[in-house]
Amino acid sequence: MLIPGFTQGSGSMSEIGKALSEKHNVVYVGNLSWYTSSVKALTAQILEKYRAVQKNEKNHDISLVGHSFGGVLGVVLLSDTPDVRMNRLVTVGSPHDKVPLAILVPGIPAIQELEADIYRSKPKIQKRQLNRFTTIAAGNDII
Repeated sequence: MLIPGFTQGSGSMSEIGKALSEKHNVVYVGNLSWYTSSVKALTAQILEKYRAVQKNEKNHDISLVGHSFGGVLGVVLLSDTPDVRMNRLVTVGSPHDKVPLAILVPGIPAIQELEADIYRSKPKIQKRQLNRFTTIAAGNDII
């Protein structure tokens, strides 16, 4: 599953999707309601897509790749949903420690929640939920 960064659609992940599709079934999580949704609502949209994919995958062999804010949402999804199982979570350029965009783009519910430290505590991902967690260039993207 590929989750794009803030304001990006599934097309922003197309090159990564092409590369991964040579060996894997790739599912894009696009059309997220970035500007109007809370973190809970955004992760619910991702969870809905996960549940649909889960029906077709055996042994929970699902991996999630999230770019920027998409990676942050992947961590929140696993932290808040203990029954979700994945093979791998990869975050690319995800600002896990700080979300400074609330100053630049005021009024976005999910960003305000993250800026207010609602989700900044250490992730509560349980070992049984995930085989591997990889972070690439953490914090090198604004959001």
